[in-house]
Amino acid sequence: ILDYLELPNAGVLEFLFTVAAARGQGVGRALLAEAERLAKADALRTGRALEWIAAEMNDPFVATEVPDNMDPFVRARIWHRWGFGALDCPYVQPALSAEQRPAEGLLLIAKPISAGWSDAVPSLQVRRLVAEYLRWAMRIEDPEANPQYRALADWVDRRATVELTPLARYIGEWG
Repeated sequence: ILDYLELPNAGVLEFLFTVAAARGQGVGRALLAEAERLAKADALRTGRALEWIAAEMNDPFVATEVPDNMDPFVRARIWHRWGFGALDCPYVQPALSAEQRPAEGLLLIAKPISAGWSDAVPSLQVRRLVAEYLRWAMRIEDPEANPQYRALADWVDRRATVELTPLARYIGEWG
């Protein structure tokens, strides 16, 4: 599931799945390539070139209540090969319903497409992406009133860029 968000000029991958039997055969990479192609086409319809793609993933260093369907370190290696890095910001997904709690232990990851974004993403773009994602995908009408979004917004507002750490470096596999 992919959304193109015009304000941050970004694609957001909500879900990308392959069945276990198909893993390691290039299916995920092909799905990502198609998602990227579609996001680029959506951006071109607004008269711009796509700048980046973002997604969430479980932080490999944070234990989850529900076991993941894939070793999170393996997942980080795969997404690293696909060009994604971890955005160094305090991201917490707001609760999806009144019966749930906010989802801590997630990483906001990004694949920069815009030249010059290999090490960092402009803070304003991160702020815009999360606000639009909350409005579009999570149906939170006023992100500014959401405490998890406010914490992120306050953090990013104090800096010009958000560092992008290659996922292999994030999990300690290269310096």
